Amino acid sequence: MTVDSHQHSSKVTYYKIGLGGEGGKLEEVGEKLKSKNHWRVESFSDIKTLLGHKDKILDVVKIDIEASEWPALAHMAQTGELNKVRQLLMEFHVFGGKDAEVIRRRLAVIRMLEKAGFRVFYTWQYAGWPGIERMTGTYPVMRTITYEVSFVNINLARP
Repeated sequence: MTVDSHQHSSKVTYYKIGLGGEGGKLEEVGEKLKSKNHWRVESFSDIKTLLGHKDKILDVVKIDIEASEWPALAHMAQTGELNKVRQLLMEFHVFGGKDAEVIRRRLAVIRMLEKAGFRVFYTWQYAGWPGIERMTGTYPVMRTITYEVSFVNINLARP
């Protein structure tokens, strides 16, 4: 995100605002990128308010925020903001998850998505890109550290 906010096309506006958890909280890698690129980071609720979407149902939300999806999604679920999203397209990053507590928190976030009515309709594992796959210390196999997962909210059927 090195480009400033701008009108990308007649129907698309780009805002140089990052998504974080409560109070704009990011994971470590997100904090490093924010410092380097001087991003403004807000919670999903704050971004919706800023853009005039506070009480609206959003058809599609796409999130790719370099491991900071974990605190952002937790906050979105806790505040009920996920209840106003029909489709959630995510890039999940699973590096840094060797600590059992980190894994428990991430699994809790996945459970929050399920409780909010989200069901997976598409998944894709990144494979073969330099630096994307890592050898785990426990298992002698390569595992990807990045997944694209698309969800639909079964509680928000189109009228």
